[in-house]
Amino acid sequence: MSQQLYSPAKILYISLSDINMPSAYRKRSWTEEDDELVRSIARYGVLLPVTLRRNGNKYELISGKRRFYACRRAGMSKIPAIILDVTSPEGELMALTENHTRKTLDYIEEAEELSRIITVHGLSHEEAARRIGKSPSAVSNKLRLLNMPKELLYTARDAGLSERHVRAMLRLSSSRTIASVMQTVIDNDMSVSETEKHIDELLHPKKENIYALGSTRLFLNTVYHGAEIMKKSGYSVDIEKSETESIIHINITLFKDPTPVLK
Repeated sequence: MSQQLYSPAKILYISLSDINMPSAYRKRSWTEEDDELVRSIARYGVLLPVTLRRNGNKYELISGKRRFYACRRAGMSKIPAIILDVTSPEGELMALTENHTRKTLDYIEEAEELSRIITVHGLSHEEAARRIGKSPSAVSNKLRLLNMPKELLYTARDAGLSERHVRAMLRLSSSRTIASVMQTVIDNDMSVSETEKHIDELLHPKKENIYALGSTRLFLNTVYHGAEIMKKSGYSVDIEKSETESIIHINITLFKDPTPVLK
């Protein structure tokens, strides 16, 4: 982090009860890795301070969510912290980048926080991208995640689907279709490439080949129907059909003049 945001020497011990979670954070499932962190903190303490920002007479967590919850489970009352000045867009974007690097936010939380920062500070996608060292398309793709209905977005995240899974499903036009495809992807444990292929097939179904196997009966019925029409018009038509395992032979005799009659 930049020295303009904090001094490494200024580490404070803040009461856990004075720290609030940002509104964008959602509680995630507790894992075995989290239990290992609890044991480590109980034995060695918190080796890396969390980062906070002032929020009224309390503080709001910027990074270190796992350490915060692990301290609570370990029975600690305070946690080492660095207070950042993130009232500027630079500070908030830097904090977002730190969270991304440490993977303390999932892709939904990242998108929500990025959207909030852009809205609050009136930044364009291009300006936000430049300040966090990403391409404008990367920022736009991240924000596009929020176009999916929240319930479906959380379902995807909680089922272990990746950001790329979600972006692939955003090509679908309705929530009902997205929900159906998402369930198929989850049930079949489909990879991103398999998901994209499945969606391509839904959006661009192959046209049936009328000469494909299974349509020969339709073709023959059409021939016989045509012959019946000719006979009703006074023409003499004779059809001879034979077939082998792989071939159907049809021989049609049709007089040009309607008057002759076959014996």
